[in-house]
Amino acid sequence: MKLKKALSDLFFHFPDGAIKDKIRLYLYNRPANQEFSITKENKNWVAKYPSFELTFSPKSIGYHVLLSNYIFLHHVPEEPIDILVDAGAYIGTFCMYAINKYPQIKKVIALEPDPLSLEKLKKNIELNNLSNIDVLQAGLWDKKDTLVFFPDQKLASSVYKKAGRNQEGIKIEVDSFDNLLKGVEGKRIFIKMNIEGAELDALPGCAETIRNNKVHLAIAADHLVNGELTYKKIEKMCREMNLSVSIFNNDPYITVYASNETRYSDPVTH
Repeated sequence: MKLKKALSDLFFHFPDGAIKDKIRLYLYNRPANQEFSITKENKNWVAKYPSFELTFSPKSIGYHVLLSNYIFLHHVPEEPIDILVDAGAYIGTFCMYAINKYPQIKKVIALEPDPLSLEKLKKNIELNNLSNIDVLQAGLWDKKDTLVFFPDQKLASSVYKKAGRNQEGIKIEVDSFDNLLKGVEGKRIFIKMNIEGAELDALPGCAETIRNNKVHLAIAADHLVNGELTYKKIEKMCREMNLSVSIFNNDPYITVYASNETRYSDPVTH
């Protein structure tokens, strides 16, 4: 593991250019069982799936995120989904994949507080001509507030964890689902939540949305908060909201699925 990290750190500092791109393409396309292949076209990265393609701007290839999209998609309703909410949208890897993969999704609301990721997210949506994805620069919380956020950590940007002891945070606007979706009633809503531990804070702010709609949640629950993995508290909170719950656990991923429409019988195990 230490050798792998050392090689990764060395590769990160390797200058960008044709040689680095060739190494990347070799590594990205090496797994034989992945759903997609990666090419580079007109300086952009292109993920090619059997029935569609996704284009990413030169500095925003989320290869490892594309590989893990499946962890949020075990319980996608077959019925029309009025709104998919992507909380922690990063650079668009999940929401762009989901709206192409599942034609029953009518509209996406993508939430991303990190200014650098937000810029890449908007660019990637533009490159893919996706007019049915609305982007909001916001973090998710239990109420409207302003918080200190520690950016520049790629997938781990968070209100909880600094990249380094001396890292300075930035102020971000946060809000609750109930405020963001105020007035939305009688809809089928799929919520993917991957917000680096803030899921614990955001869940209480979903109560009204859940009461008034058919809601399906896929919540990343493998984050550490106060030295504890979040999945036990998230599962408990969901059950207290009278939601049916199913747990996906495939190390290192843990996802809590919860719904007030679907009744789960068994946990997802693979």
